[in-house]
Amino acid sequence: MTTVIETQVQYDNTYMMSTTEGYMTQEDDWDRDLLLDPAWEKQQRKSAEIVDGNLKMTLGMIWTIILRFAIQDISVEETSAKEGLLLWCQRKTAPYRNVNVQNFHISWKDGLALCALIHRHRPDLIDYSKLRKDDPIGNLNTAFEVAEKYLDIPKMLDAEDIVNTPKPDEKAIMTYVSCFYHAFAGAEQCKMCKLGSVCVND
Repeated sequence: MTTVIETQVQYDNTYMMSTTEGYMTQEDDWDRDLLLDPAWEKQQRKSAEIVDGNLKMTLGMIWTIILRFAIQDISVEETSAKEGLLLWCQRKTAPYRNVNVQNFHISWKDGLALCALIHRHRPDLIDYSKLRKDDPIGNLNTAFEVAEKYLDIPKMLDAEDIVNTPKPDEKAIMTYVSCFYHAFAGAEQCKMCKLGSVCVND
């Protein structure tokens, strides 16, 4: 009788030890440094706030995505992202009267810079000579409508909001302008590729 009891105890101890060892092995596989990393914890809190509907966090996440996929890869003569896009705009609009692009907020309020960008690449779409600096809402709406109809660039901004705001939202303007860069710069690259192909074939 004593032998049976001792065997049962030995079996139970062995089972418990093997179960515990398996559990501890699994726990040891965890990345403890990651779990204790303040940056990781902060990211988890941000994720929770986005799920809970925190508007500021959601907009921040959207801007991060836009920056990564629409603006960060822009490169113009050793300048990239925001600076590269600004340089591109300055060069394209330089010949146009009443246009002086220095930033991504006030410089775009009267709508002439947007119309100049369109006219520079597609002069058939806008008669720039008929535009007036004292009609910012008309200029902006013209640019928005032409861009949406002929360039497949969706209307992301509101003309009245831009005009009535002392300093329009820089991120919103930059995002919208980056669409023109990708539309026109991409077309220019295609033309260069075609010309190169023709030269090689000749």
